[in-house]
Amino acid sequence: MSTNLPNQNLNRVQAKLKAKTIQLKVGNGFTKEYADGLGTVPFVWYNSYPLEVTQIKFLELSIVDGLPTLKLTFKDTINLMKDKGFPLDDTRISLFLNPRNTQLKPIHMDFKIIDFKIIETEITCISTIDVNRLYIKEFQSYSNLSSYETLKKICSEIGFGFNSNVESSNDKMTWINTGKKVRNFIDDVIDNSYLGEQSFVLGYFDFYYNFNYVDLEKELKRNISQETGVGDNLIQKNLTSENKEVIGPIVLTNDKAFIGSNNYFDEFKVLNKSTSISLEEGYKTVIKYYNQLSKEYLFFNLDSIVDNADSKIVLKGKPKDNQFRKENLNYTYKGKLDSDNAHINYAYAQILNDRNLVDLEKIGLEVQIEVPNYNLYKFQKVTVAISNQAKGVQEEFFNRRLSGEWLIIDIKYRLNGSDSTTKADIKFVQLITLVKRELEVSRNELK
Repeated sequence: MSTNLPNQNLNRVQAKLKAKTIQLKVGNGFTKEYADGLGTVPFVWYNSYPLEVTQIKFLELSIVDGLPTLKLTFKDTINLMKDKGFPLDDTRISLFLNPRNTQLKPIHMDFKIIDFKIIETEITCISTIDVNRLYIKEFQSYSNLSSYETLKKICSEIGFGFNSNVESSNDKMTWINTGKKVRNFIDDVIDNSYLGEQSFVLGYFDFYYNFNYVDLEKELKRNISQETGVGDNLIQKNLTSENKEVIGPIVLTNDKAFIGSNNYFDEFKVLNKSTSISLEEGYKTVIKYYNQLSKEYLFFNLDSIVDNADSKIVLKGKPKDNQFRKENLNYTYKGKLDSDNAHINYAYAQILNDRNLVDLEKIGLEVQIEVPNYNLYKFQKVTVAISNQAKGVQEEFFNRRLSGEWLIIDIKYRLNGSDSTTKADIKFVQLITLVKRELEVSRNELK
């Protein structure tokens, strides 16, 4: 069974954590066919009670602040919440999603309800991943370890899997948790991680009980020409009742020839924040701080990583206007720094990571996939082909400015129900947010 990663070597530690088993007895109102079809639309399990999909008005599975989060609104048609179902402290709720393919892992997670509201018979709750250790405050030190080794050790202690596209980091020191929640301490380690000048990192917990420590620059430069995924064609399944597993390229597209497949998006929105980010954050960052150990006042000029190939448009100022680019700087003062127990790039690393992340978000694309694609994961580079649906005589079939390689930065699974009691009105989709650091130059412009 796949780990839903294109490169199996990314998994460094196997996950030991898993959701509690859901048991349904066939014959107590449940048929074998019902059980076999569970999860093709979200299956929610609460206090030994399954929510019918027609009860759900809204459901969204996403990653918020690095943690899997479930938002749910449903109709309590049997007054469950007025009886034994009323949530107490540390009440849990489970979600199961079935990718309908043996080559891909299902999503099965337990969540803690952290916010709960009742308005008449309508229930709204927000839940976060149910792993107790993440929310416990600790005093702990990780002596003479790199950030990579520290994060790997924490994950092994808790039971999370550990995925990474790097093998080490250049930031060995003693990492000290001074009474913070483990999840917040992990954020601090990520913020101050340092791999090198041509790298920047981020981390998150996924829907499969793994922590992912990712060098984003390495992903941006990765060759994906030979990468494949498991295809899924909903129309073909409805017509033939067959579950054929087709391996092919992962190319997200709005080309109508792909309607019904898990690569087709029917809606998309372009987000252009380039100018607003440049005005707020500048084009470069100047870092200043005082090193108490060496008694030196230091400063660095930091520019984000870019691809200066002729086929790329770098989003840093108007073309041929270098004056504003030189003057539009962002200044950061880190104050007095005692570097006695810190790696040499500790003060620099956080700004390096932030600077590159900010410039990565200038151009975005939001797409909606009607047949959720379980091959996709956060910080994966994929090819997007946007068709000019109403093209003129002189236009190319594909939009060359927007088509090309994009980086996924967010994945949501969303169900929008209705007040109807029929499944036909229910829409279950996948929402993907992608970013592109440089725009593509069209063939005519390149000539």
